[in-house]
Amino acid sequence: MTHAHVVEKGFSIPFSAFGVDLSINEAIVTMWGVCLFVFLFLFLANKFKKVRQVECYFYDFISEAFAKSIKTKRPIWFAFLMTLFLFVFITNITGLLPGGEAPTSNINVTGALAILVFVIAQLTGLKAHG
Repeated sequence: MTHAHVVEKGFSIPFSAFGVDLSINEAIVTMWGVCLFVFLFLFLANKFKKVRQVECYFYDFISEAFAKSIKTKRPIWFAFLMTLFLFVFITNITGLLPGGEAPTSNINVTGALAILVFVIAQLTGLKAHG
């Protein structure tokens, strides 16, 4: 009986702790890179006028897209939504690059983002309404 070998795309650095597989693969490195890019983009938007203009385009797009579903004008929601939008948008763009894979195609990433949004929505609702 022969066993078929599974060929993984990209690379994987094996690592495990307490019996849990915590291998660092291409998707994780891509997410780290995207997080760094989003952080630097938003940081540089406060320093340079040209970068700030690009940020304003994203801000206007997001505020119009979510204007009907968010009844409050609290800027904290727009900062959260803009960061989340940029993360998902850029990770999906990396999947369009030759040889790239979108980390958001992994159910673990999508599930973690869904849980994050759910928990934040519940906590802010509890804080606002008791």
